[in-house]
Amino acid sequence: MNTDNFKTYLKSNFPDDKFYNAFINKSEKCIGLYLKQGLGSGISLGGKSCTTIGSISFSILIHWDDDASACESKANLIYDSLFGQYNLVMDGINVISVELEDGHPISMERDSGNNCESVIRVIIYYEK
Repeated sequence: MNTDNFKTYLKSNFPDDKFYNAFINKSEKCIGLYLKQGLGSGISLGGKSCTTIGSISFSILIHWDDDASACESKANLIYDSLFGQYNLVMDGINVISVELEDGHPISMERDSGNNCESVIRVIIYYEK
């Protein structure tokens, strides 16, 4: 599982939105995917050959225009699409579950260009 797999999955659910890996185009409405510090190596007691589950953590940055309600709505749509998801396939990767780290998207207020931003923190557990 990697950022491109997650991005492909999100694009399939939100085809009209622009997604970027670890960088956003601040001149447009877009969504940035950032890898974040995860849970550690997660090696099973039996070693690498016995380790069948991996995890990867992301911050999803929703960078919208100056309309705070529109930013919040888009963040909630993405959040709701991930909430409670388990036993699904993301770009060919078997995903065991999606864990959202917060009870709702977190408002980041406004950037230097007066654009509203929100963040969704997520951990994906997947089959290796």
